Amino acid sequence: MQKVKQTIGCIGTGNMGGAFLAGLVESGTVSATQVLASDRDRDKLRELEKRLGIRTTRDNRRVAEEADVLLLAVKPQILDRVLAEIRGRPGEDTLVISIAAGFPTSLIENLLGGKPAVVRAMPNIAAQVRKAATAICAGRWTSRSQVKLARRLLESCGLVVEIEEELMDAVTGLSGTGPMYVFIIIEALADAGVRMGLSRPVATQLATQTVLGAAHMVQQ
Repeated sequence: MQKVKQTIGCIGTGNMGGAFLAGLVESGTVSATQVLASDRDRDKLRELEKRLGIRTTRDNRRVAEEADVLLLAVKPQILDRVLAEIRGRPGEDTLVISIAAGFPTSLIENLLGGKPAVVRAMPNIAAQVRKAATAICAGRWTSRSQVKLARRLLESCGLVVEIEEELMDAVTGLSGTGPMYVFIIIEALADAGVRMGLSRPVATQLATQTVLGAAHMVQQ
């Protein structure tokens, strides 16, 4: 697969941000040198530098200025502060992808100022193993080619579907939190196996493979 040529900036390198950066680099979608990430946590940045070889900084403004594609991967409760900090910094052609739950594209557009190209994404925790289910929707100034680019980048961590923004709350409830319910089902199956005399490792293996097999059957 041909690499994406754009410079990728990422603000926030927690579980989801780090997972997407790993997916982009390890899948070969981008080269490590194309990525510049920022975070307040120096230890996280050093770990990503060592593991992925990407460039890092603690300067959010620098990331916003240098990125052709800017991934906003901070917690929703601080996104407005980050957007205020980088307001006016992304270029006119910069694609902004936000994975912050509950933040509509219109609010991100208003806080950034101008006419930014925004894509809102709702992934799930399975991005950490590159098996995420992610829904995306486009803002009012986002072109179809930019949506296509966002989709290609996010597909480095799993399935991507495009929906209307008013359905994002439904996605949050379904695939956003869905893995937690599956974890509970696997644990319950394993518990039942243990009560019937199986060892915990064997019961967990069987329960996990049962759910995985059922999921594959549904996909056929």
